[in-house]
Amino acid sequence: MFIDLLRHGEVAGKSCFRGHTDQPLSKTGWQQMAAALEDYTADIVLSSPLQRCADFSAHWSDAKNISAVFMPEFKEINFGDWDGLTADEIALTQADELHRFWDNPASVTPPKGESLAEFQQRIVNGWDSLIEKHHGQHVLLVTHGGVIKILVAHVLSMPVEKLLSIETPLAAMSRIRIMTDPAGMRYSSLVFHAGKAC
Repeated sequence: MFIDLLRHGEVAGKSCFRGHTDQPLSKTGWQQMAAALEDYTADIVLSSPLQRCADFSAHWSDAKNISAVFMPEFKEINFGDWDGLTADEIALTQADELHRFWDNPASVTPPKGESLAEFQQRIVNGWDSLIEKHHGQHVLLVTHGGVIKILVAHVLSMPVEKLLSIETPLAAMSRIRIMTDPAGMRYSSLVFHAGKAC
């Protein structure tokens, strides 16, 4: 079983803490994702329901005549009061909190936001459900940079404190292989990261 993780392309609007803030892809973002999936096939598309993932997923799945399923488990992290704001805007009133967040995101949660531990648990629960429901299929999961970081770290048994060392470029793909032995034990491996579909 292969699960391909595709990050969305460029988003319209300013660069910001874009967690649950729901904005569409830019024209460039659409082009980036189309290029990423040129000559690519999958059995099913799973997607975050946020526009920057869902709009392209629906369009591409229709063109390929395959099913698309939208899973809220794979939304980006919720930045709470910081969601939709730039770092400069946050720093005007909460500079110390912002610096602490950058220094230790595993321990510092934005006001009214989702903690990294909560985010990780949500993603891993969705991942386990995905594998159980779509076992044996070739799955394309269209999602966000933070989600992909969590999943790569999960497969590689990396601590969440190391997430910032994983880069997730726009419209780049990572592939994970899921294998099950005769005893029913499941094994996961990272085939490639931040590359192009092949």
